[in-house]
Amino acid sequence: MEDAFILAGKSYASRLLVGTGKYANLQQTRAVIDAAGAEIVTVALRRTDLAATGEDSIQQAVPP
Repeated sequence: MEDAFILAGKSYASRLLVGTGKYANLQQTRAVIDAAGAEIVTVALRRTDLAATGEDSIQQAVPP
């Protein structure tokens, strides 16, 4: 990647960052991330219960 974005030693093809705070539900959040092709996603931890599991978890919508 000649024009790669490098952050903390890791190379990214996309410079697009997507936030998760503006979508109606987790399914819409995942669809937007996939459609945008974003490799970096921001999550407001203050508003997120990281202990939550199942389909209502942000961790299900945002891949590691």
